[in-house]
Amino acid sequence: MNAYYARKAGVCPKCKATEPRLSRKSSRHLLRQLFYISYRCSVCRFSFWILSLSRLFFTVIAILIVIFVTMILTVEYKHKDAAINPEVTTIDDTLLNLAVQGDSTSQLKLGLRYALSPWDTKDNKQAAKWFEKAAEQGQIEAQYHYGYALLKGLGVIQDYKRAFFWLEKAARNGYADAQFALGEMYQLGVSVNSNNERAYLWFNLAAAQGVKGAANSRDLLVKQLSKAQITSLQDEAINISRNQASAKQVK
Repeated sequence: MNAYYARKAGVCPKCKATEPRLSRKSSRHLLRQLFYISYRCSVCRFSFWILSLSRLFFTVIAILIVIFVTMILTVEYKHKDAAINPEVTTIDDTLLNLAVQGDSTSQLKLGLRYALSPWDTKDNKQAAKWFEKAAEQGQIEAQYHYGYALLKGLGVIQDYKRAFFWLEKAARNGYADAQFALGEMYQLGVSVNSNNERAYLWFNLAAAQGVKGAANSRDLLVKQLSKAQITSLQDEAINISRNQASAKQVK
């Protein structure tokens, strides 16, 4: 006899007899095993299942605990994936000395090592400090990281205007992740008025460099722009790319 789902315990849904007995009947359905209790009527022998609110409650609590622990263990610095190994995270005296002496590449590396270190040595404040120093010397990757730190408030006071300033610098210098971040700021109206045209432009440039999600973000804006706008923005993107290529050749 097929099992039946009943709303109330204590009453058989078929013959209405009271005080049904617990059953050892098993089920191959996971949800039924997790959230329902099996009963069998002592009169008509009908099997049925009743939702257990206590089981549902404890299962939800367990899921929430797992999600919370996962979030705690997730590395906060998501925009730049990197393998955590001694070569990446070790802060040696040579690197520190070069950074103190003003070498922008060493300052960038030092900032990355503070930002990407394991939990016991991670220091967003120190990371932002060195990113800022390198950014001020024209280190493009550092400009992005410092702008992102300002955008998210990682080791510094959150400041959208300064974040936009540094992210735009890095984006105009051709740094792909900065172009994507700038597109998001224009799309969401963070620090600037929401502007789908500028968002499309920067998403388009980031997509051309293979940034994950940039092409989808760009394509979602197509219906909100005219053909003339899109053509103009594509021409502007080409000009920006050419200027970036020319600047690299000069260096």
